[in-house]
Amino acid sequence: SQPPVPPAMPVPQAPSGYPPPQYPDPVAYPGYPAPAPYPPAFPPQQPVGAPPPPPQALVAVPPPSPFGNDPAPLQEDRDERPMFWTIVRWPFKQLLKGIYHVGRFAAAHRWAFLGIVVALVVVVGGLYEIITKLVPAPATASDPGAAAANTTAPETPFTIVNNTPSLLPLDSAVITYLHGLKDFNAAEAWGAMSPDLQQALIQNGETENQLQQYLSQEKAQGYTYDQFIYVGGFAVNSQSANFTIEVIKKYQGRYLAQPFYFLADGQGHILQAVNLTPTSSGN
Repeated sequence: SQPPVPPAMPVPQAPSGYPPPQYPDPVAYPGYPAPAPYPPAFPPQQPVGAPPPPPQALVAVPPPSPFGNDPAPLQEDRDERPMFWTIVRWPFKQLLKGIYHVGRFAAAHRWAFLGIVVALVVVVGGLYEIITKLVPAPATASDPGAAAANTTAPETPFTIVNNTPSLLPLDSAVITYLHGLKDFNAAEAWGAMSPDLQQALIQNGETENQLQQYLSQEKAQGYTYDQFIYVGGFAVNSQSANFTIEVIKKYQGRYLAQPFYFLADGQGHILQAVNLTPTSSGN
């Protein structure tokens, strides 16, 4: 039988601040198994005076949502909203902010706010008075041309092109004159003229018969009065007003435009009627 293995030699502990002792490797004796290496003298220690290691930062990981929604896709969807809604909401946000700041200013400075409101009312009222004096008011029953609403006149034979509501109503005498042209009826057109205008035309050699001959000749040649377009009207004074009418004739598929100028007295008579087309004779 083999003799027992002697116990391992105890390892002394080195005092603090000194290097650990060094021991030779154990030697195996003949007939005995190799002894185990010596354990380390003591656990590794940090040198004296070395700073302690910095504490590691703890990262808080949020727990998973019980509803299974990830907040990241929600933020991404919010960023991908159309720009249209942002543009639409912006004016309302600015309006609400303005109301809020005005309310705060009014609460903090009541007398100053009241003075500003009074000044704005005075400025707006002054501008309104200036505009109403510069822009002519719409025609009333006392204005020239308003008699057309109270005077029996033929059915309007023309297309009104009127984008300005303040234009004067067309005088009934002008409507009668244009209706006579459309029907090639010189008597109707002649009757719409005032006695002074009729006398002036007769002295110039233009009579009702000559006007009828001219209209009959146009009708025989195939002319038709297609449209009468109301271009504009202006009150000269409380007794008269002028009107501009564009007469559209149709001949062999072509359209001819002739501007006419009328001066009416507001009592159902034409004081002046002029064909402004340079190449045609005035009626």
